[in-house]
Amino acid sequence: MKYLFLVLVIFSLSLGAGEESEYCVSEGLFPSDPKVLWDEVSSFVKTSHTQFSFDEPLGILVPEESYVFSGIVLGAAFSSIMHADKDLIVFVVSAPEGHEGVNIVMGKRFATPLGTVPTDSVLAHEILRKTLTLYPTKECPTKGFWYSLPFVQYVFHSKPILVFVVGRNNIHNMDFIARSCAKAISGRKPLVIIASNLAESSADKCVDGLANKSLKMLLRLNVRGLKKAHESGDVGLSSYWAVLFGLKLLRQLGADSAILLKKFANYGFPARRAVSMAAMVWVKSRTIPGRKVRHKQVDIYSLGDVLWEYTKALLLEEAPPRLPDEVANVRCGIFVTIEKNNRMVARVGSLFPAMPAEVMLRNIVNSIKSQSKLVSNFMREGGEITLRVGLARMVDCKVESSRNLGIYVRLGGRDGIIMPWEENDLPAKARLERACIQAGLPAKSWESPDAEVYFFELKTFENEIRLSRASR
Repeated sequence: MKYLFLVLVIFSLSLGAGEESEYCVSEGLFPSDPKVLWDEVSSFVKTSHTQFSFDEPLGILVPEESYVFSGIVLGAAFSSIMHADKDLIVFVVSAPEGHEGVNIVMGKRFATPLGTVPTDSVLAHEILRKTLTLYPTKECPTKGFWYSLPFVQYVFHSKPILVFVVGRNNIHNMDFIARSCAKAISGRKPLVIIASNLAESSADKCVDGLANKSLKMLLRLNVRGLKKAHESGDVGLSSYWAVLFGLKLLRQLGADSAILLKKFANYGFPARRAVSMAAMVWVKSRTIPGRKVRHKQVDIYSLGDVLWEYTKALLLEEAPPRLPDEVANVRCGIFVTIEKNNRMVARVGSLFPAMPAEVMLRNIVNSIKSQSKLVSNFMREGGEITLRVGLARMVDCKVESSRNLGIYVRLGGRDGIIMPWEENDLPAKARLERACIQAGLPAKSWESPDAEVYFFELKTFENEIRLSRASR
């Protein structure tokens, strides 16, 4: 019995020593001068600004690449959550090759040239104690973690972190660990950071197809579909097991929607690799504690006039009207267009219903006002402008029947869009070619198996707004 006691004491001492350790970033991964690193991170965050800003994000997807190659994507992810109030950062990253299971890093702190970030060791111990199939590790996290850490320090300073290192594992075991972890951190304000590239390939021609399939699964938080696609070789995530666990954790925390912020592909450099990366935010769209809400179908077009009035108020910085409760359930593509003297001044929008219409309109109007100097000038000058709010709905049809529909084509991070009323004098295939050319792609790109082609109908609600010179 005393020998058993001796073994237990030795084990506890060795674990305690591991907890006191400090992990330092590998030499050469970042500039050693803190000011240089800070300025570089700051530059990426400020210049990669997106039209979205989230106060209560639950998680983000970031690339698993050096910011030298992925800075604009990392910057987009972190610029969108600059004002989020978080007290715990949860990293989910891939395990070193050959390691299996879900592990939690038990180091005391992590250091970069910008300073140190503490581990929430009390919380880590609590999770470990309540989750028998979660294992402690003293292994230093892989580079996917370190690439994002300076951005975390820039946005959240020295907020405590937890680091989960994930390798091949049993799906049901992941479910149990995700539930246990979510329960332990539910009283906090966590942000989950998943580090993974969308796809990697040595052949440029297939990386877009792999990335697009990964993207669809991630946007829908479709864990089951992702698993099937992985087993059939249809997705090429660089950190599949980390992504799988991260999605399960996010679902347990209440995430039910995702917004794509930026997608970028790097072809042929370094080392002749083709890598597709994305920045994405997961959020909780709307929940009522204690019960699930069954939302009835809403005719989006019946709400068009109300949404136009709402957009007008946002544009003129007036108090917006109270929207009907049904608007919270509306998911549709939205385009806002401003014209003056029959000349288009601005058009901003998205075809993909990633968030409620109310939130989408706020982000669109903020983007128009912050990025378009023409709009600012016209608002100051006064006179009449035309405000159009277009509500879009996807349509499943053959190419030959698409002549009076809108067209969206995307390939290799480039996209082109033709509105339903544009280029109507051309044959259907010629309109598709125009969309490709608009995106900077060869005319026949829409025929590529990796191309995304969507058709949509758009109902526009418009009216004139008379501006006084006092309007801003």
